[in-house]
Amino acid sequence: MEVVFLNNLAMDALIVALTLTLRRRRARRFVCTLAVVLAAVAATAYAVVPAWAKVVTAVVLAPAISLALHRLRNFVDYITTLAVLVGATFALGGTVYGISYLVGFDLRGYPILGICAAAGFVAALAVRAFAASRGKAARRILNAVISVCGAEITVTALCDSGNTLTDIASGLPVLIASRELSQRLRCVEGARVEGFVEAATVGGQLSLPIMRLGGVTVDGRSTQAYAALTERRFDGYEAILQNTMFDGDRGPHSADRSVKRRAPRAMRGAESANGARDGDIKEGKV
Repeated sequence: MEVVFLNNLAMDALIVALTLTLRRRRARRFVCTLAVVLAAVAATAYAVVPAWAKVVTAVVLAPAISLALHRLRNFVDYITTLAVLVGATFALGGTVYGISYLVGFDLRGYPILGICAAAGFVAALAVRAFAASRGKAARRILNAVISVCGAEITVTALCDSGNTLTDIASGLPVLIASRELSQRLRCVEGARVEGFVEAATVGGQLSLPIMRLGGVTVDGRSTQAYAALTERRFDGYEAILQNTMFDGDRGPHSADRSVKRRAPRAMRGAESANGARDGDIKEGKV
């Protein structure tokens, strides 16, 4: 029984890893681990439970795991993830049955199945780690320290030369905060929204609240700035720096601050961590 459970655990971990990799989703580690363990328990107990329990397990298990894998934006996203999960399950299950038929014994009762599945799981994690490292190198992601109302928040920030958003009243640059960072900023005592930045998208006008920051420090250089609060999840970083906050096309004291501003390229049609696309942002103004 222990061997069967460990085999199921390794197979379920591989299925989840393949699903997240194919869907290009970030894993919520605790939830995914819990889903894998529960799936392994259900699969191990499947042979001894009553017939009605088998029906319930077959109907509920895959949809529940799909829902737990990542936060879903809409029904189409959920159905796509469910289809990928079910497809990976049938593909791996069919492979196990086919090899068992060829060798003349059921692989599910032997540790070799769990070892191979664990190796596949590690390989999937390696592919995800390699892809993430290449993406970070290509995008240039730095650590930034955000000061607001006496509190300091350290985040990973994307250096985007296309972000020229500026507060017209003060002339200060505006960085774009992810949903997670926006929630943290809102929880700081004394922090408040002072206005809005409006960005034109292909789907209409997008209005984002802005919050005054005490400063943003990148590579030892501090810049006073505003933060535009969003409901979007970014992939691999928590904020998008305005192009005067880092060494790029323009320095920290650039005088080019025209009224019409473009939203950052990372926001224009960029895919968030949960797969949503908000449309191409054409231009913005504060």
